[in-house]
Amino acid sequence: MIWNSNNFITSLIIAISVLINLLQDVRCEKCQAPEIDQEKVEVLCLNLKKLSTGIIDNGDGTIKSATYFDYLEDSCSQSSEAIVIRCKIGYQNKKSKGEDAFLNLCKDGKWKYENTDSDDCESICGKLFEEKLKPTPKPLLYQGNEVDIKLAPWHVAIYRNSSNTFEQICGGTIIHSNVVISAAHCFYDTSYGELFDASHFWVGAGKRFRRYEADEPLAQFAHVKKIYLPLTFQSQPLRSDIAIVILDRHFKYNPVIAPVCLDWELGPDSRHSNLAATLYGWGDTKSTGAPSEKLLEINLIAMENAECKKMVDPNFRSDISKDKFCAINKSNATACGGDSGGGLITRRQGYKLTGVVSEGLNADSYCSNGFVTLFTRVRIFHDYIKTTVSENRNDEQNIKIQLYNFKDNFN
Repeated sequence: MIWNSNNFITSLIIAISVLINLLQDVRCEKCQAPEIDQEKVEVLCLNLKKLSTGIIDNGDGTIKSATYFDYLEDSCSQSSEAIVIRCKIGYQNKKSKGEDAFLNLCKDGKWKYENTDSDDCESICGKLFEEKLKPTPKPLLYQGNEVDIKLAPWHVAIYRNSSNTFEQICGGTIIHSNVVISAAHCFYDTSYGELFDASHFWVGAGKRFRRYEADEPLAQFAHVKKIYLPLTFQSQPLRSDIAIVILDRHFKYNPVIAPVCLDWELGPDSRHSNLAATLYGWGDTKSTGAPSEKLLEINLIAMENAECKKMVDPNFRSDISKDKFCAINKSNATACGGDSGGGLITRRQGYKLTGVVSEGLNADSYCSNGFVTLFTRVRIFHDYIKTTVSENRNDEQNIKIQLYNFKDNFN
């Protein structure tokens, strides 16, 4: 066999060129996406279904015909007709500075933009505007300390509106400019076994003070538009106690309003043992029921269920279900009434939402020494959160309309 180095080099160059072309000129009728960082970017493969053809009144005396489409998201099958590439929740497109801006759209093998680069997505979650700020140490009952809202810009107050009186009932955590994670039981009417109407609730962000009417120039408010609970939620005993709250407007981020990160890539079985975390809230500071007027923080250590069950009264051990974990403070600081729904925040490569305040366990008295707080494990609901948020982003972004505008005709 005769070795010909020139032929080898030529073949290698051709092979490399083919590979580069395959990566750069991905044809979306085969539902193939570029080799991009899946940590920052999500890819939606769509099957478009023609619904109807009708007339649009432009409101200015003119009309035009239009074809309406619906879409089905699937697992990138060979029959998929279009691709949408966009930054994941917690990232924004650096080029457009829009958190919801697409990186690329593809239809009939044609990409809207020449290149797709995951580095165009920059993280905007789990960051503080001013890292050097420190909480003001003013010990209150249960060792809670006053905290500057700039150190917890993702924490929000949930208000229930009754006869134009806004009562702070729970806490929550911003994960997207119009999405908050809280506890399901905050929105559930146990008397009738159903959700309260979303119109009863408001969310306040950027607030240091509990009162809705407090004078805080950077605070923003939004009306609750939709409330989603897992199908596995039950009120007694509490199970799957987590809610996804969709707001009717987007919060504008500033030094006191920002989203926290979620561990999208971590599995639901990840352990929580000895995990250091921080909780914020305006909950009761006395066993008689006296909410704090200023935002407080406590530091907690999470533990696994087997360890936690050894600490509580045997009558409460059944409450420590697989969807929950415990967290305690060595100085007996604890969550209390009004803190439900608040996020337990850990710091691992940024600030991340790990748990949601669900309930407390103590056989003797309310919010006293030995009071153990149970948190819903956020990671267990990874897929539910991701799917629900994605569906609402799809509706809001009008993906089918943008694809329609990209190509004059889908037929």
